[in-house]
Amino acid sequence: MIRLYIKGLPSTDKFQQPIRLQPEHVHYLTRVMRLQSGAQLLVFNENEGEFLATLKKDGPAGFLILEEQRRRVSNAGFEIHLAFSPLKPHLTSLVVEKATELGVTHIHPVIMERTQIRHINTDRLQKIATEAAEQSERLTLPLFTAVTPLCDFLSAWHGVYWLSAIERSNSGIRPIIGDIAAKMPQSIGVIIGPEGGFSHTEIAILQDKTTPVSLGEQILRSETAAICALSWVILSK
Repeated sequence: MIRLYIKGLPSTDKFQQPIRLQPEHVHYLTRVMRLQSGAQLLVFNENEGEFLATLKKDGPAGFLILEEQRRRVSNAGFEIHLAFSPLKPHLTSLVVEKATELGVTHIHPVIMERTQIRHINTDRLQKIATEAAEQSERLTLPLFTAVTPLCDFLSAWHGVYWLSAIERSNSGIRPIIGDIAAKMPQSIGVIIGPEGGFSHTEIAILQDKTTPVSLGEQILRSETAAICALSWVILSK
């Protein structure tokens, strides 16, 4: 069933009040997905949860009528962070899409010495994350933070249990993940370097302020390292 993210949904005692759809939503549902008036779909957001809804058409306008609540938002509070150096636009888009599918709650673009791309289109990335959330059946969207230099970033987010993916570190990620699972931290994150890797200065900082981990013997591309490391974190939950 088609899922659609909508920021504001009415309370359960106002189900029969029509929700007016934005023009882009009407185009997507009726032109792209070819839904007719009376078709059912799922709508959701991170505040109200997920609902079964019926599409109503009135000329070019479109409305939704909520029918029943399917899922409520969980208050578990477990956070998964991804900090990475911005890559070429299509690769950054890939990282954001896969991170959203894997359940990342916070996405942090971080500037490092060898970062080549220093500006990102946050609006575009939020749209990609929304589409990934719709397709992967998650209820929440990841929170994007502003582009920040590495040292400032580590100071601002010191409460997270950080893993830094440093190639060929002495500690493999498998035993580290097992140790983390036993400690059960509420916030865990991975830091991925830019194309060309972390500088020697950055490695020294990360060895002091984070837990360095190796993702294997091969040198991975940044986007591959992000997906690999996040997969290990997800498996540890």
